[in-house]
Amino acid sequence: NQILLNSTIDLINLRKDHRFANATQLEQSFSNSRSEQNNANFYHLVKPSDREDDDRTLMTNKLVSEVYLTRLLATKGSLQHYIDNFFDTVFCLVDLPLPIKYLFDFLDEQAEYYQIFDSNIIHTWKSNSLPLRFFVNIIKNPDFIFDVQKTNVIDASLSVIAQMFMDSCAAGTHQLTKDSPSSKLLFYRDVQKYKKLVEKYYDAVSSLPPVSINDLDQNVILMKEQEYQNSSNRRANDFNRTYALFKLYNEFISQYKTNLRIAITNDLHDNQYRLAALFEQIVTFMDSFELDI
Repeated sequence: NQILLNSTIDLINLRKDHRFANATQLEQSFSNSRSEQNNANFYHLVKPSDREDDDRTLMTNKLVSEVYLTRLLATKGSLQHYIDNFFDTVFCLVDLPLPIKYLFDFLDEQAEYYQIFDSNIIHTWKSNSLPLRFFVNIIKNPDFIFDVQKTNVIDASLSVIAQMFMDSCAAGTHQLTKDSPSSKLLFYRDVQKYKKLVEKYYDAVSSLPPVSINDLDQNVILMKEQEYQNSSNRRANDFNRTYALFKLYNEFISQYKTNLRIAITNDLHDNQYRLAALFEQIVTFMDSFELDI
């Protein structure tokens, strides 16, 4: 019993010493933390020095934008005529393809069938099915159609025009803010004008006489025949390599056979490349060749 009592007393004393040590360590840690807190610098998300650098960068960018604003206006003025012609060509009723009329009538019928009376939704359907589906890609990638090289500067400019085209075909209005890019500010009035042009085009197409499925089939057949004829005409005007070689031989080489034989015989590379033998083979073949074009 005495041994058990002594062990219990030692255990109690050990726990007291452990609690005292923990309390002392916690107090010392709290004291160090308060000391570090008094010497620390507090930042809000970023350091003040970084914030100052950002402010200087912002002022520099603003200055550059103001310097080049007149240049942007001058460039826009130079391109305005071509942009207007593009819109007038795309949204033109002259020789309107029948598939466009048939497609727009189908969209109107679907809106009526599903009881969709919001004009903005129907407008969006038509824009997504025709102008935004085809012409935006052509504007941003002219090298798909033309043999031109698109630089980074031209690509950026075409992206601005493509965005303006998308805004013009979009339904509803878009309010500008102070954070809006300069390109949207530059074409803001033009977008409002083009929006009216697009809406007028959609209304005019809807007012045209309806197109039956038989008319559409006949139109497709006619378009295929015209395409085949145009393709045949293009092939007829293709460069004929055989005819060009025949004309070159008859009008130039055949007149100077003797001179060419002498020149080839005196050539230093005649023995190495057998030029004289090759020339005689060409002459024999071309003299017996009958051109059929």
